[in-house]
Amino acid sequence: MNFYPFNANGNRGIAAGIQNLFKTHHGELLAGGASAESDFADVVDNDFDEGEGLLD
Repeated sequence: MNFYPFNANGNRGIAAGIQNLFKTHHGELLAGGASAESDFADVVDNDFDEGEGLLD
């Protein structure tokens, strides 16, 4: 992770950016929250799973 300060148009704070990630396997959830599958279950596009992108 990369943390950096910002000061733009009167808004100041600290932001974080995620750099390169390499996922090796599924493990236990860190936050114990909902999974991405359950959060986006209503918006799954089956055509996307078959190799077609959202912009095709």
